[in-house]
Amino acid sequence: EPAIVPTNAGGIQIEWHTQGVDLELEIDPKELDSIRMTFENLHSGEELDLTLPMNGPSELEFCVGCLS
Repeated sequence: EPAIVPTNAGGIQIEWHTQGVDLELEIDPKELDSIRMTFENLHSGEELDLTLPMNGPSELEFCVGCLS
């Protein structure tokens, strides 16, 4: 279940911390054409820190799939 928290910049951050996977999405109201994503798989050591365009979140789909 995600946690939704406000950011200092007036945006929101959505966080999942489950099954050894940390996924955080940050939406900045000044940059609504992209999402900042940080991902860490504690089992494999894989880490990502990306800014994703809203129209093509293929990396986001992969990371969300790791949550289940």
